[in-house]
Amino acid sequence: IDSVDTHHSHFILTDADGGGDTSSTTRKFREDLESEMKNIESDNEIPFVSLLFEWEENIKKIDIIVK
Repeated sequence: IDSVDTHHSHFILTDADGGGDTSSTTRKFREDLESEMKNIESDNEIPFVSLLFEWEENIKKIDIIVK
């Protein structure tokens, strides 16, 4: 993640192997994303409000909402 829109950002995560199980991929992605968010937050002093997850079959949509 190079930059974050200060209002709203979307990240799309799809099932990489096509097997229908996104849990391990999602968990790794989430860990990486949360780590990056902390880096961005500390670098830019952006207050992250929430990380919202929505399931749409095998697609994971992650909304980052910032103040």
